[in-house]
Amino acid sequence: MWSFFARDPVKDFAYEILPESPEKSGIWTLHRGKRKTSGDPVSVFVYEVAQGTEQQTQLAKAAFKRMKTLRHPNILAYVDGLEVRVFSV
Repeated sequence: MWSFFARDPVKDFAYEILPESPEKSGIWTLHRGKRKTSGDPVSVFVYEVAQGTEQQTQLAKAAFKRMKTLRHPNILAYVDGLEVRVFSV
């Protein structure tokens, strides 16, 4: 019964990261991706907290929050986001 309520946000994420080589740009790693349902191409920006400083983490969180509100025809459109906490054992 517990597994019914447990949800894996990574598995339910509507986008897939393609296995091509990522590009490093500032604090972000840019990956090519695609929408799982239609196959439309997307850009996936990844920030790994474990590799960054506290200041970089705060910058990434602020950028993530701000990107949701930007609307302009000459910039990428925000379509979805996912923040995942990874625990090492």
